[in-house]
Amino acid sequence: MWHSRPLPLRIAGMIGMAVLVAGLFGVVVQQLWNALMPFLFHLPVVGFCQAVGLAILARLLFGHFGGRHHCGPRGFGKHCGSWGKFRCGKEEQDQDLPGGPRSWKKYGAYWSQEGKAHFEAWMERQPDRI
Repeated sequence: MWHSRPLPLRIAGMIGMAVLVAGLFGVVVQQLWNALMPFLFHLPVVGFCQAVGLAILARLLFGHFGGRHHCGPRGFGKHCGSWGKFRCGKEEQDQDLPGGPRSWKKYGAYWSQEGKAHFEAWMERQPDRI
């Protein structure tokens, strides 16, 4: 349906939809702020423009608003770092990472067989400081 319309009309529709979504998001942030923050922390109520500003500030300080991580191929990308494969949910590749799921499953057995005894021996060697 949209493909049959002229390009300027499609662009205008996309801009209108973006403005509508941004406005709805601003109203949601405003209502949540005004319902919670004055009651919990005695902060002032905010208007629509202040709520949009808060949302933009939160985006700048804390990153994207949910969604998927865009880590690139094989889980690596400019935002993922060396542990990107793990954070991006590529579980089949996580098995090769040190401290990955394979070692987590064996931790309970290690602790009951060796870990507790090693910890208690270490504690006996420590000076009594509190």
